[in-house]
Amino acid sequence: MKPAVKKAFSFICLVIWMGVIYWFSSRNGDQSSALSGGIVEWFLSLLGISIHTPLGEVMHTLVRKAAHFTEYLILAVLAMNTCGQFSWKKPWRVLAVVLFCAVYAITDEWHQSFVGGRGPRVMDVVIDTAGALTGAIGFQLLSRRKERLSQRESHDLKHGHNL
Repeated sequence: MKPAVKKAFSFICLVIWMGVIYWFSSRNGDQSSALSGGIVEWFLSLLGISIHTPLGEVMHTLVRKAAHFTEYLILAVLAMNTCGQFSWKKPWRVLAVVLFCAVYAITDEWHQSFVGGRGPRVMDVVIDTAGALTGAIGFQLLSRRKERLSQRESHDLKHGHNL
């Protein structure tokens, strides 16, 4: 794939994912609760447990918070990839991506203050940012490992260790 196409593809994926997050935040309180509640209800039904129990309520909260974490983990991975396509310096990439994701999380919570049955929550920004930090660091660690393996393979091939 040509570098220009990779850059465009990475950026488009990032923007699309930002749109997905915005779309989820645009669901009113009932719609949002029904989506996460449906997932929890299905899972608990496999275990023979009703969602209308204390366990069901706890599971519903955990699924909602895990969704926040996961949305922003994915956002950070996409942002790290996009920054890499544009050759951003590695030492600053994680910090820039986590700050970008944190600002997006803040604006996302502000956006929810205009949606019926929803409201901004500081804890959601904290969870979103933790997801972003996990995604950015994970991406960085996997990238380093990939680079080291690639360097080792090149070295081995140069010196005939793979014969």
